Amino acid sequence: MTAEPRKLVSIIVVDDHDVVRVGLASALRATSRPGIRLVAEARTTAELERVLSGQVCDVVVLDLALGDGSDPAKTVRDLVDRGYRVLIYSIADDPRLVGRALAAGAHGLSRKSEPIEVTLEKIRLVADGHVLLSQEILAVIDADAGFVEAKLSQREREVLVLYVTGPRGAIYH
Repeated sequence: MTAEPRKLVSIIVVDDHDVVRVGLASALRATSRPGIRLVAEARTTAELERVLSGQVCDVVVLDLALGDGSDPAKTVRDLVDRGYRVLIYSIADDPRLVGRALAAGAHGLSRKSEPIEVTLEKIRLVADGHVLLSQEILAVIDADAGFVEAKLSQREREVLVLYVTGPRGAIYH
């Protein structure tokens, strides 16, 4: 029995730092990992909008803090509302921004310090409909004052995570 071929995942990388954006784009082009295709790059949300008007993609790989001063939560919400899957690609040094992006519907987080193979696998998982959880993401949820004040039991926390991640469930990294 042969395995069903995986679909080709098309992505757009959005990052205002040339070295990061061009580096990730080059790594994506050079990787031996099949099935992930870079269709465009953007530096700003305005440039992303122009790119999206002429391109179709499965996953937007989005830096949290763009130099254009855009609100990452609004950007994520707009993308998700239009049917795009969003993987935050960031150094993730601001838990508040990470939390806002996740609350707006981002499907996962990949740290810029992770090996490219880890980021590629996260892109694939997000494209396949998964929501990615990690200790870092759960820590952001735990840091939410309302969540902490609720004093949920371990099982209530598990149920909340399952509820937040939707019917497809989450993959824990």
